[in-house]
Amino acid sequence: MDSGLPSHIEYQILSRITSLQTLDTCKVVCKEWKNMIYEPYFMPELCQKTGIFSGYLLQEGEQTSFVSPDRSNSSFNGFPKDKKILASSKQGILCCVKSGWKNERYFVGKPAIRQWRSIPNPKLRYWTEMVGIVVLGSNPLHYKILRLSRDTRPHINMMKPSSPIYHSHRCEIFDSKTWKWKQCTDLHLQQGEVFDPPPCISVGSKLYCLTTNNLLSFDVETESYMRLPLPKDDCNCRLVEYEGRVGILTLVVDLMELWFMKDLKWMKGIQLNRREFDKYSASSIIRGMYNSGIVFLEGIYEVVFHNLQDQKSSRKVNLDMLFMSTVFEFRSDSEQVQL
Repeated sequence: MDSGLPSHIEYQILSRITSLQTLDTCKVVCKEWKNMIYEPYFMPELCQKTGIFSGYLLQEGEQTSFVSPDRSNSSFNGFPKDKKILASSKQGILCCVKSGWKNERYFVGKPAIRQWRSIPNPKLRYWTEMVGIVVLGSNPLHYKILRLSRDTRPHINMMKPSSPIYHSHRCEIFDSKTWKWKQCTDLHLQQGEVFDPPPCISVGSKLYCLTTNNLLSFDVETESYMRLPLPKDDCNCRLVEYEGRVGILTLVVDLMELWFMKDLKWMKGIQLNRREFDKYSASSIIRGMYNSGIVFLEGIYEVVFHNLQDQKSSRKVNLDMLFMSTVFEFRSDSEQVQL
């Protein structure tokens, strides 16, 4: 699409959009706009101009902190201390749980505008393994929450006693339209196959999570799942999003490779040498890809937004927590919603 405007004028217009829904729509208008929005400096500049939040929520126990490469919105403090994050969406909608003396209570919320609402609880008989949330529509707001819970008893296929032992995971989906949880087909993991630590990530209507041996893809619209092979065997893997696609960072010795999925095939992206990060701390580990040019690192009492193109622009943030147990990608505008 040719707007007739110079590219630098288009960039200035795009970097002043205040709605994430509008911004996501612009990504599919044309390839040029999509490339502009995914440039490494675009999101930090957008956040400075508009007040949009884009970064990570760090959680350790009852403590939750927000960090971002954009200094102007790092004072975000919209998260209540009595709620634990279970899942985060790309539109700033969170699924959380509040623990009480006798039971737990599930909530959804948009912390950027301090709006919260309780939702019906799922069946809490089994231990929660994984929770994900996908926003399917913004006006009106429509979202679905996936919850996988584990039955600790091993199962055997009685029709084929020689078949592998497996563990059954109860699959439930909450739909904001019906305001109900619905039980779906159980997920079976073979003995020894476990989920990697959460969170899962969302791309389109799909949620992705890692197990010991596979990448699992859940489509919340069709309420179905599929197993996908990993790009490499016998390596450490971390699930990330990369320019609107599901991605995996693999680590073999000091070589890090970013793989992203296109048409159900793994494509190799950038390569990194882990030793580059030793200047911050020998214990620095990658916790995410903020975008194609900025890597998010965790150290001891600090996190770093490492700029791959201009290391002078890297940003270090000191923390009050030694380590963070869970890291959630978080972006949000300040648009009002009806939860």
